[in-house]
Amino acid sequence: MNNINYREDQLPIISYENGTMAVPAVPGAGKTFIVTNLVAKLLCENKHKGGKILILTYMNSAVSNFKGRIKKILQDNEIKEESSYEVMTIHSLAVKIIKEKPEIVMLNDEFNIADDLQKNIILNECINNFKLNGGQRAFVWFLKDQKDNEWKDRMLDAWEKGFYDLVGNAIGELKYNDISPFDLEKIIDSDYKGILKIILPIYKDYDRKLKQYGLLDYDDILILAHKALTLDEGLRNKFQSRYKYIFEDECQDSNEIQGKIIKLISKENNNLVRVGDVNQSITGTFSSSDPKYFKEFIREADNCFRMDMSNRSSKDIIDLANRLVKYVTKEFNQIECREALESMDIKTVPENSGYKENPKPDVYSINTKRYITWKDEVEKTVIYAKNIKKKYPDKSIGILVPYNEQITQVARVLIDNNLEFEELGPNSLNKRKMLVNISYIIDFILNCDDIEKLILALDKVFIHTDNEAGKSDFLELIKCYTTEELIYNESNRDLIIDTNSDVYKSYIKGINAIKEILEYPITRLDLLILFIGEKLELEKEDRAVIDYVSFYIKYLSLENT
Repeated sequence: MNNINYREDQLPIISYENGTMAVPAVPGAGKTFIVTNLVAKLLCENKHKGGKILILTYMNSAVSNFKGRIKKILQDNEIKEESSYEVMTIHSLAVKIIKEKPEIVMLNDEFNIADDLQKNIILNECINNFKLNGGQRAFVWFLKDQKDNEWKDRMLDAWEKGFYDLVGNAIGELKYNDISPFDLEKIIDSDYKGILKIILPIYKDYDRKLKQYGLLDYDDILILAHKALTLDEGLRNKFQSRYKYIFEDECQDSNEIQGKIIKLISKENNNLVRVGDVNQSITGTFSSSDPKYFKEFIREADNCFRMDMSNRSSKDIIDLANRLVKYVTKEFNQIECREALESMDIKTVPENSGYKENPKPDVYSINTKRYITWKDEVEKTVIYAKNIKKKYPDKSIGILVPYNEQITQVARVLIDNNLEFEELGPNSLNKRKMLVNISYIIDFILNCDDIEKLILALDKVFIHTDNEAGKSDFLELIKCYTTEELIYNESNRDLIIDTNSDVYKSYIKGINAIKEILEYPITRLDLLILFIGEKLELEKEDRAVIDYVSFYIKYLSLENT
Protein backbone atom coordinates (compact mmCIF):
# COMPACT_ATOMS: atom_id res chain seq x y z
CA MET A 1 0.00 0.00 0.00
CA ASN A 2 2.86 2.36 0.72
CA ASN A 3 4.16 1.91 -2.84
CA ILE A 4 1.11 3.49 -4.50
CA ASN A 5 1.90 6.65 -6.43
CA TYR A 6 -0.96 8.92 -5.39
CA ARG A 7 -1.67 12.04 -7.39
CA GLU A 8 -1.32 15.48 -5.86
CA ASP A 9 -5.11 15.87 -5.50
CA GLN A 10 -5.36 12.45 -3.80
CA LEU A 11 -2.64 12.89 -1.17
CA PRO A 12 -4.69 14.93 1.37
CA ILE A 13 -7.51 12.37 1.17
CA ILE A 14 -5.39 9.29 1.74
CA SER A 15 -3.89 11.06 4.79
CA TYR A 16 -7.32 11.32 6.48
CA GLU A 17 -7.55 9.93 10.02
CA ASN A 18 -10.69 11.34 11.66
CA GLY A 19 -13.44 13.96 11.58
CA THR A 20 -15.79 14.91 8.76
CA MET A 21 -14.37 15.15 5.25
CA ALA A 22 -16.07 16.11 1.98
CA VAL A 23 -14.53 14.88 -1.26
CA PRO A 24 -16.03 16.52 -4.37
CA ALA A 25 -14.58 14.56 -7.29
CA VAL A 26 -14.88 15.03 -11.05
CA PRO A 27 -15.76 12.13 -13.41
CA GLY A 28 -12.80 9.78 -13.79
CA ALA A 29 -10.98 11.14 -10.72
CA GLY A 30 -10.76 7.71 -9.09
CA LYS A 31 -13.39 7.95 -6.34
CA THR A 32 -13.71 4.19 -5.84
CA PHE A 33 -9.92 3.79 -5.94
CA ILE A 34 -9.28 6.38 -3.24
CA VAL A 35 -12.12 5.20 -0.96
CA THR A 36 -11.11 1.53 -1.11
CA ASN A 37 -7.46 2.33 -0.46
CA LEU A 38 -8.30 4.71 2.38
CA VAL A 39 -10.53 2.08 4.02
CA ALA A 40 -7.77 -0.51 3.70
CA LYS A 41 -5.22 1.95 5.13
CA LEU A 42 -7.41 2.68 8.18
CA LEU A 43 -7.86 -1.06 8.73
CA CYS A 44 -4.12 -1.68 8.34
CA GLU A 45 -3.31 1.04 10.88
CA ASN A 46 -5.98 -0.30 13.26
CA LYS A 47 -7.72 3.10 13.38
CA HIS A 48 -11.10 1.36 13.49
CA LYS A 49 -10.39 -0.29 16.86
CA GLY A 50 -13.61 -0.50 18.88
CA GLY A 51 -15.89 -0.53 15.86
CA LYS A 52 -16.29 -1.27 12.16
CA ILE A 53 -15.97 0.75 8.96
CA LEU A 54 -19.22 1.16 7.03
CA ILE A 55 -19.26 1.96 3.31
CA LEU A 56 -22.62 3.07 1.91
CA THR A 57 -23.55 3.36 -1.74
CA TYR A 58 -26.70 3.39 -3.85
CA MET A 59 -26.43 0.50 -6.29
CA ASN A 60 -26.02 -3.22 -5.59
CA SER A 61 -23.43 -3.38 -8.38
CA ALA A 62 -21.38 -0.74 -6.55
CA VAL A 63 -21.61 -2.80 -3.35
CA SER A 64 -20.08 -5.80 -5.15
CA ASN A 65 -17.40 -3.58 -6.70
CA PHE A 66 -16.36 -2.10 -3.33
CA LYS A 67 -16.33 -5.50 -1.62
CA GLY A 68 -14.18 -7.06 -4.32
CA ARG A 69 -11.67 -4.21 -4.40
CA ILE A 70 -11.26 -3.93 -0.62
CA LYS A 71 -10.94 -7.70 -0.26
CA LYS A 72 -8.18 -7.80 -2.90
CA ILE A 73 -6.23 -4.94 -1.28
CA LEU A 74 -6.41 -6.64 2.12
CA GLN A 75 -5.33 -9.99 0.67
CA ASP A 76 -2.47 -8.46 -1.33
CA ASN A 77 -1.20 -6.75 1.82
CA GLU A 78 -1.92 -9.73 4.12
CA ILE A 79 -4.27 -7.68 6.30
CA LYS A 80 -6.61 -9.95 8.29
CA GLU A 81 -9.51 -7.57 8.83
CA GLU A 82 -12.21 -8.99 6.54
CA SER A 83 -14.82 -8.83 9.34
CA SER A 84 -13.99 -5.24 10.29
CA TYR A 85 -15.86 -3.51 7.48
CA GLU A 86 -19.32 -3.67 5.90
CA VAL A 87 -20.46 -2.52 2.47
CA MET A 88 -24.16 -2.05 1.79
CA THR A 89 -26.74 0.17 0.12
CA ILE A 90 -28.47 2.85 2.17
CA HIS A 91 -31.71 0.85 1.91
CA SER A 92 -30.01 -2.30 3.23
CA LEU A 93 -28.81 -0.24 6.21
CA ALA A 94 -32.37 1.00 6.79
CA VAL A 95 -33.70 -2.59 6.75
CA LYS A 96 -30.95 -3.63 9.19
CA ILE A 97 -31.95 -0.81 11.55
CA ILE A 98 -35.65 -1.71 11.45
CA LYS A 99 -35.04 -5.43 11.95
CA GLU A 100 -33.18 -4.74 15.20
CA LYS A 101 -36.43 -3.51 16.80
CA PRO A 102 -39.36 -3.60 14.35
CA GLU A 103 -41.87 -3.17 17.18
CA ILE A 104 -40.72 0.44 17.62
CA VAL A 105 -42.37 1.33 14.31
CA MET A 106 -45.23 -1.15 14.80
CA LEU A 107 -43.95 -3.84 12.41
CA ASN A 108 -43.41 -7.55 12.89
CA ASP A 109 -40.23 -9.44 12.00
CA GLU A 110 -41.59 -10.58 8.63
CA PHE A 111 -42.36 -7.26 6.94
CA ASN A 112 -42.17 -7.35 3.14
CA ILE A 113 -40.55 -4.77 0.88
CA ALA A 114 -41.80 -3.95 -2.60
CA ASP A 115 -38.71 -4.01 -4.79
CA ASP A 116 -38.40 -1.81 -7.88
CA LEU A 117 -40.17 -4.34 -10.11
CA GLN A 118 -43.10 -4.78 -7.74
CA LYS A 119 -43.42 -1.04 -7.23
CA ASN A 120 -43.39 -0.62 -11.00
CA ILE A 121 -46.31 -3.04 -11.38
CA ILE A 122 -48.40 -1.44 -8.64
CA LEU A 123 -47.70 2.20 -9.51
CA ASN A 124 -48.29 1.66 -13.23
CA GLU A 125 -51.61 0.00 -12.38
CA CYS A 126 -52.59 3.03 -10.29
CA ILE A 127 -51.58 5.43 -13.09
CA ASN A 128 -53.58 3.42 -15.64
CA ASN A 129 -56.60 3.46 -13.33
CA PHE A 130 -56.25 7.24 -13.07
CA LYS A 131 -56.11 7.65 -16.86
CA LEU A 132 -59.11 5.37 -17.42
CA ASN A 133 -61.14 7.42 -14.96
CA GLY A 134 -60.76 10.74 -16.76
CA GLY A 135 -57.13 11.48 -15.97
CA GLN A 136 -56.12 11.71 -19.61
CA ARG A 137 -57.93 15.07 -19.80
CA ALA A 138 -55.55 16.42 -17.15
CA PHE A 139 -52.60 15.81 -19.45
CA VAL A 140 -54.19 17.87 -22.19
CA TRP A 141 -55.07 20.65 -19.71
CA PHE A 142 -51.43 21.05 -18.65
CA LEU A 143 -50.42 21.38 -22.31
CA LYS A 144 -53.26 23.71 -23.31
CA ASP A 145 -50.96 26.68 -24.10
CA GLN A 146 -49.08 24.81 -26.85
CA LYS A 147 -50.55 25.89 -30.21
CA ASP A 148 -48.35 23.91 -32.60
CA ASN A 149 -49.96 20.46 -33.06
CA GLU A 150 -46.66 18.68 -33.78
CA TRP A 151 -45.02 20.06 -30.62
CA LYS A 152 -48.20 19.45 -28.64
CA ASP A 153 -48.03 15.76 -29.63
CA ARG A 154 -44.35 15.64 -28.72
CA MET A 155 -44.96 17.26 -25.34
CA LEU A 156 -47.87 14.91 -24.66
CA ASP A 157 -45.61 11.97 -25.51
CA ALA A 158 -42.92 13.33 -23.17
CA TRP A 159 -45.51 13.73 -20.42
CA GLU A 160 -46.61 10.14 -20.92
CA LYS A 161 -43.05 8.84 -20.72
CA GLY A 162 -42.00 10.98 -17.76
CA PHE A 163 -45.23 10.75 -15.79
CA TYR A 164 -44.27 7.60 -13.86
CA ASP A 165 -41.12 9.27 -12.49
CA LEU A 166 -43.03 12.46 -11.71
CA VAL A 167 -45.67 10.56 -9.71
CA GLY A 168 -43.15 8.36 -7.91
CA ASN A 169 -41.04 11.37 -6.96
CA ALA A 170 -44.08 13.33 -5.75
CA ILE A 171 -45.33 10.44 -3.61
CA GLY A 172 -41.86 10.06 -2.09
CA GLU A 173 -41.69 13.76 -1.24
CA LEU A 174 -45.16 13.66 0.32
CA LYS A 175 -44.17 10.67 2.46
CA TYR A 176 -40.91 12.34 3.58
CA ASN A 177 -42.95 15.36 4.66
CA ASP A 178 -45.33 13.10 6.61
CA ILE A 179 -48.28 13.93 4.35
CA SER A 180 -50.61 10.94 3.95
CA PRO A 181 -53.24 10.70 1.19
CA PHE A 182 -55.82 11.71 3.83
CA ASP A 183 -53.73 14.78 4.79
CA LEU A 184 -53.24 15.74 1.14
CA GLU A 185 -56.96 15.52 0.49
CA LYS A 186 -57.59 18.00 3.32
CA ILE A 187 -54.87 20.35 2.02
CA ILE A 188 -56.24 20.51 -1.53
CA ASP A 189 -59.44 22.50 -1.80
CA SER A 190 -61.97 22.37 -4.63
CA ASP A 191 -60.48 25.36 -6.48
CA TYR A 192 -56.92 24.00 -6.55
CA LYS A 193 -55.74 23.20 -10.10
CA GLY A 194 -52.07 22.32 -9.57
CA ILE A 195 -50.20 19.07 -10.17
CA LEU A 196 -51.07 17.67 -6.71
CA LYS A 197 -54.68 17.32 -7.85
CA ILE A 198 -53.43 14.74 -10.35
CA ILE A 199 -51.16 13.09 -7.78
CA LEU A 200 -53.86 12.69 -5.10
CA PRO A 201 -56.03 9.92 -6.66
CA ILE A 202 -52.93 7.97 -7.71
CA TYR A 203 -51.35 8.37 -4.25
CA LYS A 204 -54.57 7.14 -2.57
CA ASP A 205 -54.76 4.11 -4.86
CA TYR A 206 -51.05 3.31 -4.44
CA ASP A 207 -51.21 3.61 -0.65
CA ARG A 208 -54.28 1.35 -0.56
CA LYS A 209 -52.65 -1.33 -2.71
CA LEU A 210 -49.43 -1.40 -0.66
CA LYS A 211 -51.47 -1.91 2.50
CA GLN A 212 -53.66 -4.51 0.79
CA TYR A 213 -50.60 -6.62 -0.12
CA GLY A 214 -48.76 -5.95 3.14
CA LEU A 215 -45.85 -4.17 1.42
CA LEU A 216 -43.56 -1.27 2.25
CA ASP A 217 -41.74 0.64 -0.48
CA TYR A 218 -38.19 1.98 -0.22
CA ASP A 219 -39.42 5.41 0.89
CA ASP A 220 -41.31 3.79 3.77
CA ILE A 221 -38.18 1.86 4.77
CA LEU A 222 -36.06 5.01 5.04
CA ILE A 223 -38.77 6.89 6.93
CA LEU A 224 -39.29 4.03 9.41
CA ALA A 225 -35.54 3.55 9.94
CA HIS A 226 -35.12 7.23 10.78
CA LYS A 227 -38.16 7.10 13.04
CA ALA A 228 -36.81 4.03 14.87
CA LEU A 229 -33.43 5.70 15.48
CA THR A 230 -35.11 8.90 16.66
CA LEU A 231 -37.53 7.18 19.04
CA ASP A 232 -35.26 4.56 20.61
CA GLU A 233 -32.08 5.78 22.33
CA GLY A 234 -30.80 2.25 22.88
CA LEU A 235 -31.10 1.40 19.19
CA ARG A 236 -29.46 4.68 18.24
CA ASN A 237 -26.56 4.08 20.65
CA LYS A 238 -26.09 0.55 19.30
CA PHE A 239 -25.56 1.74 15.73
CA GLN A 240 -23.48 4.73 16.80
CA SER A 241 -21.06 2.47 18.66
CA ARG A 242 -21.06 -0.23 15.95
CA TYR A 243 -19.41 1.94 13.27
CA LYS A 244 -16.20 3.84 13.96
CA TYR A 245 -16.07 5.29 10.42
CA ILE A 246 -18.78 5.84 7.82
CA PHE A 247 -18.06 6.42 4.12
CA GLU A 248 -20.82 7.49 1.73
CA ASP A 249 -20.22 7.12 -1.99
CA GLU A 250 -22.11 8.99 -4.74
CA CYS A 251 -23.67 11.22 -2.11
CA GLN A 252 -24.85 13.72 -4.72
CA ASP A 253 -27.71 11.20 -5.04
CA SER A 254 -28.56 11.37 -1.34
CA ASN A 255 -31.83 12.82 -0.11
CA GLU A 256 -32.65 14.59 3.14
CA ILE A 257 -33.80 11.58 5.13
CA GLN A 258 -30.83 9.47 4.05
CA GLY A 259 -28.56 12.25 5.27
CA LYS A 260 -30.39 12.36 8.60
CA ILE A 261 -29.95 8.59 9.11
CA ILE A 262 -26.23 8.77 8.33
CA LYS A 263 -25.78 11.83 10.54
CA LEU A 264 -27.51 10.08 13.46
CA ILE A 265 -25.39 6.92 13.37
CA SER A 266 -22.12 8.84 12.85
CA LYS A 267 -22.77 11.29 15.71
CA GLU A 268 -20.78 9.49 18.43
CA ASN A 269 -17.45 9.14 16.58
CA ASN A 270 -18.08 11.96 14.08
CA ASN A 271 -15.91 10.18 11.49
CA LEU A 272 -17.84 10.71 8.27
CA VAL A 273 -16.45 10.85 4.73
CA ARG A 274 -18.83 11.76 1.90
CA VAL A 275 -17.68 11.47 -1.72
CA GLY A 276 -19.55 12.65 -4.80
CA ASP A 277 -19.91 15.02 -7.72
CA VAL A 278 -22.71 17.59 -7.84
CA ASN A 279 -22.41 17.72 -11.63
CA GLN A 280 -23.17 13.99 -11.89
CA SER A 281 -26.45 14.23 -10.01
CA ILE A 282 -28.87 12.54 -12.40
CA THR A 283 -31.36 10.73 -10.15
CA GLY A 284 -33.29 13.82 -9.03
CA THR A 285 -35.77 13.43 -11.90
CA PHE A 286 -36.98 10.03 -10.65
CA SER A 287 -36.23 10.19 -6.91
CA SER A 288 -36.19 12.69 -4.07
CA SER A 289 -32.40 13.05 -4.19
CA ASP A 290 -30.97 16.55 -4.32
CA PRO A 291 -27.29 17.59 -4.58
CA LYS A 292 -27.98 20.54 -2.27
CA TYR A 293 -27.47 18.19 0.70
CA PHE A 294 -23.95 17.37 -0.48
CA LYS A 295 -23.31 21.09 -1.06
CA GLU A 296 -24.32 21.75 2.55
CA PHE A 297 -21.95 19.07 3.78
CA ILE A 298 -19.12 20.55 1.71
CA ARG A 299 -19.61 23.86 3.50
CA GLU A 300 -19.93 22.34 6.98
CA ALA A 301 -17.30 19.53 6.93
CA ASP A 302 -14.08 19.80 8.96
CA ASN A 303 -12.14 19.38 5.72
CA CYS A 304 -12.92 19.51 2.02
CA PHE A 305 -10.43 18.13 -0.51
CA ARG A 306 -11.30 18.21 -4.19
CA MET A 307 -10.19 15.57 -6.67
CA ASP A 308 -10.22 17.61 -9.86
CA MET A 309 -7.91 15.52 -12.10
CA SER A 310 -9.34 12.98 -14.52
CA ASN A 311 -7.62 10.53 -16.85
CA ARG A 312 -10.84 9.17 -18.37
CA SER A 313 -11.16 11.47 -21.39
CA SER A 314 -8.99 13.35 -23.85
CA LYS A 315 -8.18 17.02 -23.25
CA ASP A 316 -10.58 18.19 -25.95
CA ILE A 317 -13.53 16.43 -24.29
CA ILE A 318 -12.51 17.76 -20.87
CA ASP A 319 -12.29 21.29 -22.30
CA LEU A 320 -15.76 20.89 -23.79
CA ALA A 321 -17.17 19.67 -20.44
CA ASN A 322 -15.57 22.60 -18.63
CA ARG A 323 -16.99 25.02 -21.20
CA LEU A 324 -20.48 23.58 -20.71
CA VAL A 325 -20.23 23.97 -16.91
CA LYS A 326 -18.96 27.53 -17.29
CA TYR A 327 -21.83 28.38 -19.67
CA VAL A 328 -24.47 26.99 -17.28
CA THR A 329 -23.04 28.56 -14.13
CA LYS A 330 -22.10 31.97 -15.57
CA GLU A 331 -23.97 32.68 -18.81
CA PHE A 332 -27.21 30.71 -18.94
CA ASN A 333 -30.23 32.99 -19.52
CA GLN A 334 -32.36 31.57 -16.73
CA ILE A 335 -30.62 32.74 -13.58
CA GLU A 336 -32.57 30.19 -11.50
CA CYS A 337 -30.80 27.38 -13.35
CA ARG A 338 -27.25 28.63 -12.84
CA GLU A 339 -26.84 26.72 -9.59
CA ALA A 340 -27.77 23.42 -11.25
CA LEU A 341 -24.07 22.70 -11.78
CA GLU A 342 -21.02 23.40 -9.62
CA SER A 343 -18.18 25.49 -11.02
CA MET A 344 -15.38 22.93 -10.81
CA ASP A 345 -12.82 22.70 -13.62
CA ILE A 346 -11.68 19.22 -14.63
CA LYS A 347 -7.91 19.01 -15.07
CA THR A 348 -5.90 16.54 -17.09
CA VAL A 349 -3.43 14.26 -15.32
CA PRO A 350 0.24 15.46 -15.39
CA GLU A 351 2.29 13.70 -18.05
CA ASN A 352 5.42 11.62 -17.38
CA SER A 353 4.70 11.40 -13.64
CA GLY A 354 3.93 7.70 -13.41
CA TYR A 355 0.14 8.14 -13.44
CA LYS A 356 -2.34 6.71 -15.91
CA GLU A 357 -2.52 9.53 -18.46
CA ASN A 358 -5.34 10.94 -20.57
CA PRO A 359 -5.99 9.26 -23.94
CA LYS A 360 -4.80 11.04 -27.08
CA PRO A 361 -6.94 9.84 -30.01
CA ASP A 362 -5.67 10.63 -33.49
CA VAL A 363 -9.03 11.52 -35.03
CA TYR A 364 -12.58 11.98 -33.77
CA SER A 365 -15.51 14.19 -34.61
CA ILE A 366 -18.88 15.30 -33.28
CA ASN A 367 -21.70 15.52 -35.81
CA THR A 368 -25.42 16.17 -35.65
CA LYS A 369 -28.24 15.10 -37.95
CA ARG A 370 -31.98 15.69 -37.77
CA TYR A 371 -34.45 12.98 -38.82
CA ILE A 372 -38.14 13.44 -39.59
CA THR A 373 -39.35 10.23 -37.91
CA TRP A 374 -38.05 7.99 -35.12
CA LYS A 375 -38.22 4.95 -37.45
CA ASP A 376 -35.99 6.71 -39.98
CA GLU A 377 -33.57 7.75 -37.22
CA VAL A 378 -33.19 4.20 -35.88
CA GLU A 379 -32.71 2.56 -39.26
CA LYS A 380 -30.17 5.09 -40.52
CA THR A 381 -28.27 5.16 -37.22
CA VAL A 382 -27.88 1.38 -37.34
CA ILE A 383 -26.65 1.53 -40.94
CA TYR A 384 -24.20 4.25 -39.91
CA ALA A 385 -22.97 2.07 -37.02
CA LYS A 386 -22.63 -0.90 -39.39
CA ASN A 387 -20.38 1.12 -41.72
CA ILE A 388 -18.24 2.33 -38.80
CA LYS A 389 -17.87 -1.28 -37.64
CA LYS A 390 -16.59 -2.29 -41.07
CA LYS A 391 -14.02 0.52 -40.98
CA TYR A 392 -12.96 -0.07 -37.37
CA PRO A 393 -13.67 -3.77 -36.63
CA ASP A 394 -11.67 -3.74 -33.38
CA LYS A 395 -13.63 -0.82 -31.87
CA SER A 396 -16.89 -0.85 -29.93
CA ILE A 397 -19.82 1.46 -30.71
CA GLY A 398 -22.39 2.84 -28.28
CA ILE A 399 -25.95 3.79 -29.24
CA LEU A 400 -27.80 5.80 -26.57
CA VAL A 401 -31.57 6.39 -26.52
CA PRO A 402 -33.76 8.55 -24.24
CA TYR A 403 -36.29 5.91 -23.14
CA ASN A 404 -36.11 2.25 -22.12
CA GLU A 405 -38.68 1.01 -24.66
CA GLN A 406 -36.54 2.47 -27.47
CA ILE A 407 -33.72 0.07 -26.55
CA THR A 408 -35.88 -2.83 -27.75
CA GLN A 409 -36.70 -1.03 -31.00
CA VAL A 410 -33.01 -0.40 -31.77
CA ALA A 411 -32.19 -4.02 -30.84
CA ARG A 412 -34.64 -5.34 -33.44
CA VAL A 413 -33.02 -3.28 -36.20
CA LEU A 414 -29.54 -4.41 -35.11
CA ILE A 415 -30.70 -8.04 -35.33
CA ASP A 416 -32.18 -7.42 -38.80
CA ASN A 417 -28.76 -6.14 -39.89
CA ASN A 418 -26.94 -9.17 -38.41
CA LEU A 419 -24.97 -7.03 -35.96
CA GLU A 420 -23.80 -8.51 -32.68
CA PHE A 421 -24.49 -6.30 -29.69
CA GLU A 422 -24.87 -6.19 -25.94
CA GLU A 423 -28.18 -4.75 -24.84
CA LEU A 424 -28.26 -2.87 -21.54
CA GLY A 425 -31.57 -2.00 -19.93
CA PRO A 426 -34.49 -3.36 -17.89
CA ASN A 427 -36.00 -5.09 -20.93
CA SER A 428 -32.83 -6.52 -22.45
CA LEU A 429 -32.68 -9.20 -25.13
CA ASN A 430 -31.46 -11.80 -22.61
CA LYS A 431 -34.42 -11.10 -20.32
CA ARG A 432 -36.89 -11.34 -23.19
CA LYS A 433 -35.29 -14.58 -24.34
CA MET A 434 -35.56 -16.01 -20.84
CA LEU A 435 -39.28 -15.13 -20.68
CA VAL A 436 -39.80 -16.76 -24.08
CA ASN A 437 -38.05 -19.89 -22.76
CA ILE A 438 -40.52 -20.07 -19.88
CA SER A 439 -43.35 -19.81 -22.39
CA TYR A 440 -41.97 -22.87 -24.24
CA ILE A 441 -42.06 -24.87 -21.00
CA ILE A 442 -45.56 -23.72 -20.03
CA ASP A 443 -46.79 -24.41 -23.58
CA PHE A 444 -45.57 -28.01 -23.24
CA ILE A 445 -47.16 -28.37 -19.77
CA LEU A 446 -50.49 -27.39 -21.32
CA ASN A 447 -49.93 -29.86 -24.18
CA CYS A 448 -47.88 -32.59 -22.50
CA ASP A 449 -48.71 -35.26 -25.12
CA ASP A 450 -47.35 -33.14 -27.97
CA ILE A 451 -43.87 -34.43 -28.91
CA GLU A 452 -43.21 -31.36 -31.09
CA LYS A 453 -43.74 -29.01 -28.13
CA LEU A 454 -41.45 -31.13 -25.93
CA ILE A 455 -38.73 -31.07 -28.61
CA LEU A 456 -39.16 -27.30 -29.01
CA ALA A 457 -38.69 -26.80 -25.23
CA LEU A 458 -35.62 -29.05 -25.21
CA ASP A 459 -34.17 -27.33 -28.28
CA LYS A 460 -34.74 -23.72 -27.20
CA VAL A 461 -34.28 -23.99 -23.44
CA PHE A 462 -32.05 -26.88 -22.45
CA ILE A 463 -29.82 -28.26 -25.23
CA HIS A 464 -26.84 -25.91 -25.58
CA THR A 465 -24.10 -26.91 -28.03
CA ASP A 466 -21.93 -25.65 -30.85
CA ASN A 467 -22.69 -28.88 -32.72
CA GLU A 468 -25.88 -27.70 -34.41
CA ALA A 469 -25.85 -30.53 -36.97
CA GLY A 470 -25.52 -33.14 -34.20
CA LYS A 471 -28.36 -31.53 -32.24
CA SER A 472 -30.59 -31.44 -35.33
CA ASP A 473 -29.98 -35.16 -36.02
CA PHE A 474 -30.66 -36.05 -32.38
CA LEU A 475 -33.93 -34.11 -32.25
CA GLU A 476 -35.07 -35.89 -35.43
CA LEU A 477 -34.19 -39.22 -33.76
CA ILE A 478 -36.36 -38.65 -30.67
CA LYS A 479 -39.40 -37.61 -32.72
CA CYS A 480 -40.31 -41.31 -33.05
CA TYR A 481 -40.93 -41.54 -29.29
CA THR A 482 -43.89 -40.35 -27.30
CA THR A 483 -43.45 -37.70 -24.60
CA GLU A 484 -44.23 -40.27 -21.93
CA GLU A 485 -41.54 -42.63 -23.25
CA LEU A 486 -38.90 -39.91 -23.25
CA ILE A 487 -39.73 -38.53 -19.82
CA TYR A 488 -40.66 -41.63 -17.81
CA ASN A 489 -39.25 -44.71 -19.58
CA GLU A 490 -35.59 -45.05 -18.61
CA SER A 491 -34.94 -47.72 -21.26
CA ASN A 492 -35.63 -45.26 -24.05
CA ARG A 493 -32.75 -43.10 -22.88
CA ASP A 494 -30.32 -45.60 -24.42
CA LEU A 495 -30.33 -43.67 -27.66
CA ILE A 496 -27.86 -43.89 -30.53
CA ILE A 497 -25.72 -40.97 -29.44
CA ASP A 498 -22.43 -40.33 -27.70
CA THR A 499 -23.48 -40.21 -24.04
CA ASN A 500 -20.48 -38.00 -23.26
CA SER A 501 -21.50 -35.34 -25.78
CA ASP A 502 -22.85 -31.99 -24.63
CA VAL A 503 -26.00 -32.66 -26.70
CA TYR A 504 -26.86 -35.79 -24.70
CA LYS A 505 -25.83 -34.38 -21.32
CA SER A 506 -27.93 -31.24 -21.72
CA TYR A 507 -30.81 -33.36 -23.08
CA ILE A 508 -30.80 -35.56 -19.96
CA LYS A 509 -30.60 -32.48 -17.74
CA GLY A 510 -33.56 -30.97 -19.61
CA ILE A 511 -35.65 -34.14 -19.41
CA ASN A 512 -35.06 -34.41 -15.66
CA ALA A 513 -35.98 -30.73 -15.18
CA ILE A 514 -39.17 -31.10 -17.23
CA LYS A 515 -40.13 -34.22 -15.30
CA GLU A 516 -39.79 -32.35 -11.99
CA ILE A 517 -41.78 -29.41 -13.36
CA LEU A 518 -44.58 -31.74 -14.53
CA GLU A 519 -44.73 -33.33 -11.08
CA TYR A 520 -44.90 -29.97 -9.31
CA PRO A 521 -48.37 -29.42 -7.79
CA ILE A 522 -49.91 -26.63 -9.87
CA THR A 523 -52.11 -25.00 -7.26
CA ARG A 524 -50.69 -21.50 -7.83
CA LEU A 525 -49.25 -20.33 -11.12
CA ASP A 526 -46.95 -17.76 -9.47
CA LEU A 527 -45.24 -20.52 -7.42
CA LEU A 528 -44.91 -22.69 -10.53
CA ILE A 529 -43.10 -19.86 -12.31
CA LEU A 530 -40.67 -19.58 -9.39
CA PHE A 531 -40.10 -23.35 -9.48
CA ILE A 532 -39.40 -23.26 -13.24
CA GLY A 533 -36.88 -20.48 -12.61
CA GLU A 534 -35.20 -22.66 -9.99
CA LYS A 535 -34.92 -25.58 -12.44
CA LEU A 536 -33.39 -23.30 -15.08
CA GLU A 537 -30.54 -22.38 -12.67
CA LEU A 538 -30.71 -18.72 -13.65
CA GLU A 539 -28.24 -15.98 -12.86
CA LYS A 540 -29.20 -13.49 -10.15
CA GLU A 541 -30.33 -10.83 -12.64
CA ASP A 542 -32.58 -13.28 -14.51
CA ARG A 543 -34.01 -14.64 -11.24
CA ALA A 544 -35.15 -11.09 -10.51
CA VAL A 545 -37.18 -11.15 -13.75
CA ILE A 546 -38.73 -14.48 -12.72
CA ASP A 547 -39.66 -12.89 -9.39
CA TYR A 548 -41.22 -10.03 -11.35
CA VAL A 549 -43.35 -12.39 -13.48
CA SER A 550 -44.38 -14.43 -10.42
CA PHE A 551 -45.36 -11.32 -8.48
CA TYR A 552 -47.29 -9.95 -11.46
CA ILE A 553 -49.30 -13.18 -11.79
CA LYS A 554 -50.02 -13.17 -8.06
CA TYR A 555 -50.93 -9.48 -8.23
CA LEU A 556 -53.39 -10.05 -11.08
CA SER A 557 -55.00 -12.98 -9.29
CA LEU A 558 -55.47 -10.88 -6.13
CA GLU A 559 -56.86 -7.98 -8.15
CA ASN A 560 -59.44 -10.28 -9.72
CA THR A 561 -60.65 -11.82 -6.44
